[in-house]
Amino acid sequence: MIYLLGFVLTALAVVGIHEAGHLVAARLCGIPVKKFALGLGPEIIGRQIGGTRYQMRALPVGGLVDVDNEALYAAAWWKRAAVFLAGPAVNIVAGFAAIAGLAIAYGHHLPAALRMSGSVLGTIATSFFSSISQAVAGTGITDLGGPVMLAKVAGDAVSLGAGNAILMIALVSFVVGLFNLLPLPLLDGGQALIAIGERVAGRRLPESVANWLTRAGIAMLILLMLAVTYGDLVRLLA
Repeated sequence: MIYLLGFVLTALAVVGIHEAGHLVAARLCGIPVKKFALGLGPEIIGRQIGGTRYQMRALPVGGLVDVDNEALYAAAWWKRAAVFLAGPAVNIVAGFAAIAGLAIAYGHHLPAALRMSGSVLGTIATSFFSSISQAVAGTGITDLGGPVMLAKVAGDAVSLGAGNAILMIALVSFVVGLFNLLPLPLLDGGQALIAIGERVAGRRLPESVANWLTRAGIAMLILLMLAVTYGDLVRLLA
């Protein structure tokens, strides 16, 4: 039960941070937001505020910001890119700030806390991109964990107290931010790259090409998720 609780708390916190970034960026860029949801599936709690429906949904994983697509794709390319990049950017900044805050709480001065946070996250970023490189090269994934490993580590962190739980959320937030910056069509980084590419080309991406990229992105994400889940199970059963 503690593993499930840790997974749910971590997932909701990280997704909430991510989707809040998209929400704020869309509002600042003048793009209407129809829904802001935490979780997936049917709504269990909701409230309409202005033109936005805020929801908590039945399955406490995932989330979404549903913007007005016509307004989004009619907006300037840099506004579209900003909306897509805001989610992962906020994840990364939140992770950095939370680790620095914990360091200060444990007695470090601000400059030392910032250096410590940068050092920790720099090591994690190096490991993350090394694992992605291994996956692309087909040589295996050694350090990248999936949902099974996240549940175990998050449960352990929650059982050890609030400080460890906050650290876990900060680290996962940082990695989720990095992951969403990858240039895959379904991810924020891929969508931002498309917006920039359309600006350079001076025309919109043909619908047939966009559909092909979407299918390719789905296939790549499924393969990656299967690979990291397999790695999780191998590590846990070893």
